[in-house]
Amino acid sequence: VPFANNPYFGLLVEGITKMAYQHQYHIVLIQTNYEKERELEALNMLKHKQIDGIIICSRILDWNTIKPYAGYGPLVVCEKATDIDYVQSVYVDHYQSFTSALHYLYDKGHRQIGYCIGRETGSNSYYRAKAYQNFLKEKDLPFLDEFVFTENDYFEDGKKVVKMIISQ
Repeated sequence: VPFANNPYFGLLVEGITKMAYQHQYHIVLIQTNYEKERELEALNMLKHKQIDGIIICSRILDWNTIKPYAGYGPLVVCEKATDIDYVQSVYVDHYQSFTSALHYLYDKGHRQIGYCIGRETGSNSYYRAKAYQNFLKEKDLPFLDEFVFTENDYFEDGKKVVKMIISQ
């Protein structure tokens, strides 16, 4: 996980830990802070048989860097990677869920709709941005940079975003 103190990743780890315990597995938690070196350390632990498999909750490494490690044990990613044949993929359909949420708000009469994410990179962020852009086109709404808030990982960031919205 990139951040153990992030509410999303905390809940994800809680679920993984619960299931691992039920199946008599032990968990080693590696907090990467989205640092490539830390992710490589985890992959090398797999290579050297210090661990049996890896669940990558969110990654910074590209697929070409990860691929050579696939032969050392199971790799599971928490993102849509159905076209990558050497990893298992467990994910939320961010495109569809974002599209549904945007339509819900629109149907409630809202026309100035934005969104807030942690980081701009990564496949989940890509699908959210694509859903947002397609929604705006479909509804003939303008894209406004000030309606997209990035680099928000903590509750305090949410407070900052609300203050920015109020000031607009």
